[in-house]
Amino acid sequence: MKNVFFLFALLCAFFSSCSDEDGANVTTSNVKLPHVVTINSGDKVTCSSNTKSQVKVLAFDNEEGFNHFVGILRTKTSQQRAQLVKSLGFESLAMINDKADKELDKIGATASSVDDFRAKYLDYKTKYAGILVANAADSTDLSLYKPASKDTAVAPYLVGECNKVLVDGVLRDIPFSDEMNDDDKKIFATSYTEYSPNSTRSVEKDYTSEDSWPVNGFIEKDGNHKTICSVYVTDDFKLFIHFGAQYKMWYGWKRANRQFFFRLENMKGLDKLNPDALSSNLSPNTYYFGTSKEFYSYTKINFHVAEVTQNPIVMTNKYEVTGKVFVWTDRMSEKDANGNVIYQSTGSSIYPTQHAPRENFPLFKKEKSFPCKISLVGKR
Repeated sequence: MKNVFFLFALLCAFFSSCSDEDGANVTTSNVKLPHVVTINSGDKVTCSSNTKSQVKVLAFDNEEGFNHFVGILRTKTSQQRAQLVKSLGFESLAMINDKADKELDKIGATASSVDDFRAKYLDYKTKYAGILVANAADSTDLSLYKPASKDTAVAPYLVGECNKVLVDGVLRDIPFSDEMNDDDKKIFATSYTEYSPNSTRSVEKDYTSEDSWPVNGFIEKDGNHKTICSVYVTDDFKLFIHFGAQYKMWYGWKRANRQFFFRLENMKGLDKLNPDALSSNLSPNTYYFGTSKEFYSYTKINFHVAEVTQNPIVMTNKYEVTGKVFVWTDRMSEKDANGNVIYQSTGSSIYPTQHAPRENFPLFKKEKSFPCKISLVGKR
């Protein structure tokens, strides 16, 4: 068991890089990369409902080259994977998803009425049919998502609008289903009533009583903005926190790019801390995603917090993780009378890391956060 001081000390000691959410440079020295080829889309190739006569796929000289490239992608962050594949001149499924998201923003901004938006949105869904999928669990979600696959992290970077690769001259399927991928499903297709009856609340409700706080997850609606958080333990005893954001568009919701910040308190039941976020080096510490010079914006973040302490066999529960998390987005920083962000001084670095502390860090007040209690127990 660790108290919060020890937790913060470990976090700051280990937070020397940003793992799955950073933008470090890609290095591929001494590695033979695949090349992009154009193939005819005939009877042997089904790419989407809008079948094109020709499509591009990644081509590998042999099985060894394919496995090697998959291994490279697996060691990279999502941003690094995108950079690497883009440098090959290939538009991956992940890139198509990002492009489609920006296209939906434009449709929402240019539609002149609800009827106009509905007509344009129907064309939009038709355009990406067979490539991207809708959120079947939430009819108000207007975003389209990458479909599910066996390898959520890597598969969307191996294929484009066609779920094929060419290995040693032979076309190979990279299987995808017609459902949204598990990572997005955990955030955008999950009901949090299973965690707490008060899990969906408005910011006008009273935060002063911890009895009213959600437990292990929430969906907070603040006007036209929605913030989503969930906390859980995986089968291999890892604690994850998922963050997501949406905003209101006409009659529905779509993914929104937000900067996420969070603070942990009174955490117990954790072991090794995972360096997937950076500390502001402020007291009390607030964690963020980005570099010492900038914050990164995301539609979602899957943050691996730590390894969970496994209790001895003589104890009833396999693990017991408790604590609190306070969540903010960039919209929630303190501002002056003119709407300018108020920054707090970093002061001296209490817990040194390889990253220089930010010179400016927005001021976030705990009483204006989205608070959530963490209470996760693993039964034997």
